[in-house]
Amino acid sequence: VMKILITGAGSVMGQSICKALSMYNFGEKLEIVFANSEFICSGFNFAQKGYPIVDCVVFPLASDEKYIDFLKSYVYENDISIVFSGT
Repeated sequence: VMKILITGAGSVMGQSICKALSMYNFGEKLEIVFANSEFICSGFNFAQKGYPIVDCVVFPLASDEKYIDFLKSYVYENDISIVFSGT
């Protein structure tokens, strides 16, 4: 299983990344985690067939001084393979 984190999931960029992932065969099961600074935009509504969104996480704003440390901790603690930045 390849775990992918998409930040800024509620943005046009984040949604486009998810759509692009649904068009490519990675040869293994994907688990997608959506992150956004607001829960309503963090995205269970964007799930694509074959690429389930397994979690939606509220992150600090990208401009927040705690953002990078939060991101690093989340990636490490959740065994994230790839981070796509939509922020």
